[in-house]
Amino acid sequence: MTTIILQIMRNGLYSNVDSSLSRISSKTDDYVEMIMGRSSLVNQDSEVSKSNNSNPKLSEQIVANTDIILFSDDRKILNADNIFFASWESLKLNKKYLSKIYEISLTNIFGHEEKYHIVTVKVKNSSYPDVKYMSVIINVDQLATANERYERIIIVVMATFWLISIGASVYLANWTRKPIIESYEKQKAFVENASHELRTPLAVMQLQIDLYNSSKHPDNDTSAQQTISMITEQTERLGKMVRTLLDMSELQTIARDEEIAISALVEEVLADLEPLAQEKGINLIEKCDNVLLMGSDILIYRLVYNLVENAIKYNFSDGTVTVTATQQNSQLHLTVEDTGNGIPEELKERIFEPFFRLDKSRSRELGGVGLGLALVREIVRVHNGSILVKNNANSGTTFEVIFP
Repeated sequence: MTTIILQIMRNGLYSNVDSSLSRISSKTDDYVEMIMGRSSLVNQDSEVSKSNNSNPKLSEQIVANTDIILFSDDRKILNADNIFFASWESLKLNKKYLSKIYEISLTNIFGHEEKYHIVTVKVKNSSYPDVKYMSVIINVDQLATANERYERIIIVVMATFWLISIGASVYLANWTRKPIIESYEKQKAFVENASHELRTPLAVMQLQIDLYNSSKHPDNDTSAQQTISMITEQTERLGKMVRTLLDMSELQTIARDEEIAISALVEEVLADLEPLAQEKGINLIEKCDNVLLMGSDILIYRLVYNLVENAIKYNFSDGTVTVTATQQNSQLHLTVEDTGNGIPEELKERIFEPFFRLDKSRSRELGGVGLGLALVREIVRVHNGSILVKNNANSGTTFEVIFP
């Protein structure tokens, strides 16, 4: 936009000059005879010059700072005694731009460069056959100086305007985001406070239930025993949910500047989940290269643990869970592949939503609370990574995590 404005301004400044050049160059015969007439009378009596002076109407059409130079075919200036601008000796005939108006710079007698607009046209005049070319030149140095000054002013004004616009945009963006940020912070604070408040009574309840279950109660009937079992199960589930919510709320506060050996971390996760895998008849396979990742060891452990635990729980008996880690260019690719039922295409994004379950009855049976994958996605996000869900050749599911 600024370039267009400057170009329009430049064209406006020089429009009168260029119009004058076009007008004079269109009347070559008249101006050749006027200029050559002047040259032939230079050394004659002034009275004679007055009586034989050229057409005054043509002289009136020549604007200030204008000179007309006539050239012979061998580039010689024919009216040197009738030229008034001081730089004429450095002017050369340029046949390349015939009939085109262009800008040149000439050095004056004081050694300063001056700018001119010039047009050169061919001449065929029977009265003066030696004249082959006519150049009309107008000094535009003052206009050029004014144009440069205006351009600087416009650039400063436009730059100021853009800076003000950017500042205003940032301010308005922050102003409009402020309620959202405040709402998010309030929601986050609520989750943290609620989780902390729930953790204490849950711990007390869990302790009392454990104490109760540690001794025998022969007087309990079947109904009472079922109630106690249900309370135990739901208390454990609620405890897991609270711990996960606390973990999610505290992700940003955990430092992510540790150098993690992925192969050793995966081996640790698989060792911790080996009892669960044996119970389900699942074979755990580790195929990790010797790769390193900068991040939080605690969070990456939790990420791998959640993915592998899900792959075990939602797998078939005698199935396999394979964990691989490779370096591809500048990215680390971590995959967890199972041989389970797979995930429908339309639900591959929704599985990361908090409390979403593919099979609610089976999730409750397996002790899930619906926050495992939501936590995984948040861990990936705070490490500036991405996570993909794909079907594999074994009809199961592959989770691929990519870290930069």
